[in-house]
Amino acid sequence: MTRIVYMGTPDFAVPALNALADDGNDLVLVVTQPDRPSGRGHHLTPTPVKKTAIGRGLPVVSPDRIKENDDLIAMFRALKPDLIVVAAYGKILPKTILDIPPRGCVNIHASLLPKYRGAAPIHRAVEAGESVTGVTLMYMSEGMDEGDIIAQKSVNVEGLNTGQVFDLLADLGAALLLENLEQIKDGTAPRIPQTAGAATYAAMIRKEEAHIDFSLSADAVVNRIRAMNPSPGAFAYLDGAAVKLREAHTGAGSDVTALHEAPGTVTAVSTAGIEIISGAGSVILDVIQLPGKKPMRIRDFLLGNKLEIGTRFS
Repeated sequence: MTRIVYMGTPDFAVPALNALADDGNDLVLVVTQPDRPSGRGHHLTPTPVKKTAIGRGLPVVSPDRIKENDDLIAMFRALKPDLIVVAAYGKILPKTILDIPPRGCVNIHASLLPKYRGAAPIHRAVEAGESVTGVTLMYMSEGMDEGDIIAQKSVNVEGLNTGQVFDLLADLGAALLLENLEQIKDGTAPRIPQTAGAATYAAMIRKEEAHIDFSLSADAVVNRIRAMNPSPGAFAYLDGAAVKLREAHTGAGSDVTALHEAPGTVTAVSTAGIEIISGAGSVILDVIQLPGKKPMRIRDFLLGNKLEIGTRFS
C-alpha cells in the first residue's frame, strides 16, 4: 500500500483529505499549520484539516516552520512516504522535503495553471471577472506553482463569489486527485511543462483592497465585492461607519451617470436594492452588513434604517 503524507490547512484541503482516507490509502501523517487565535475571545483554534485528521484518528502535526526544521525532516524520512500530497498548505516546501518521496510531491492548485500562480488564485479569478476557472493537479518544484501539470478540470463560475468558488473547486480538486492517483502511484502520470510566458500571478489579498472604490467601473466594483465575499469582506463607509457590502449587481447606469454626482452617491432606494453611482455605470447593492450585525437584504435593511437619495458611500 502506498504510504502518503498529506499537507493542507483550510477548508479547501478537507475534501481531498477525506477522499484519500475514504479510498483506503495509508495516510501515515497529516501536516497542517499551527493553531491560530480566532473569534472574539481569540481562542487558539485548530485548522479545518487538523480537526478532520483528529476526527478520523489520523496522526497530525502542526510545525511552526517548514524550512530548516531538522526534526520534521527526520520524521518524514523515518516515515518513508512514497508520495506527498499538498492542498493549500500555505508555505512553499523546501527541496529537502520535495526530494524525500520516490513518487514525488503533488499539489492541488485552485486555478488553471499557468494562470493565477500564487497565494490567492480564487480571489483574483473572481476579481478579474473570469467566467471559467478550475483546478490543476501538478508535480511540485522549488518555484511557486511552476511544476509540471498532471491534469486539470475547468468549471463555469460566472456570478459566483469567492466562497462559492472555493467550495466548488475544493470538491473538484479532490475528484481530480482520485482520478489520477493510481497513475501517480505507479509513476505513469503525465508531466506537462507549463508555458512560462502565459503565467499570471495571484498576490495575497491585502485588507485595504476590500475598501470599495466607486470610481471604478460598475463591473469592477461588483467583481471586487464578489471577490471579497466572504473574507475579508468588501466594505465602504456610510455616515462614518464601515459597512460590509456583501452582494451587488450592475445597474443600467445610463440615467444616473448623467447626474454628474460623485462616485459612491446613492441615486435610488427601494426594496429592490440601493443604486450607487460608479465610475462608469451604476451598482445595485443587494445585501449589506452593518457593524456588529448579520448580513441582510436591502428590503430588510430598510425596515429599520432610512437612507436618503444623495447619501454617499465612501
